[in-house]
Amino acid sequence: GYNMFRQWYLKKDDEDIKSPKDLINYFYSFKHKVLYDNFSVYNSDRDNDLSVFEDIKNLLDFMDEVKFDHLGAFTFSPEEGTKALEYNDVVSEDDKNRRYNLVMAKQKDISLAHMESYLNKELEVFITGYDEESYFYLARNDIFASDDIDGVIYVAAKDEHNFGDVIKIKVLDCDAYTLTGEEI
Repeated sequence: GYNMFRQWYLKKDDEDIKSPKDLINYFYSFKHKVLYDNFSVYNSDRDNDLSVFEDIKNLLDFMDEVKFDHLGAFTFSPEEGTKALEYNDVVSEDDKNRRYNLVMAKQKDISLAHMESYLNKELEVFITGYDEESYFYLARNDIFASDDIDGVIYVAAKDEHNFGDVIKIKVLDCDAYTLTGEEI
C-alpha cells in the first residue's frame, strides 16, 4: 500500500509526505509528469477480508482525486525472478478481474472528462499516418504519450499531408481515448 510505496521512494525521515496527495505533489515539484511505479492493490492473505474492498475503494477515491491523464493496470500474477513469486496468491481470478474492471472503468470516466476538455479547442498536431478505412489522418501531440498506446487524434484534412507535417486543428469530437478534429 501507500506506506510501502513511501518507503521505496522517500527517506524515512521525510515527514512532509503524509498522504498519497502529498506524494503526488512531491513528484510534481520535481516537474515529473508521470508517476511510473504503481500504488499496488494486493492483499496476499486477505481474500475474504473486508479490508480488501476498502483498499480498492481507497484506490478509486485516490484516482478521483489525482485524475491521472493516463493509467494502465493489470491483474497480479507471480513472475519468475520477482519477489511476487513468494506471495500467497489467494485472490481469486474473478476478484482480480472485478478489481481490474473497476479501476479501468473509473479511468475511462476520468479520461473521457479529460478529452472533453479539448472540445472546440485548437491544437497543433503532428501527422503520423493515414487511416484508409476512415479517410482520416492520424496525428499526435503532447496530450498523448509517445508510444501510440494512449490514444490518437483523427484529422479531417483540407490538403494532403505527409508523415511529420505539423498542422493546426479544431477538436470537434472525442471519446475516452481519441480526439477527432478538422484542419483549420
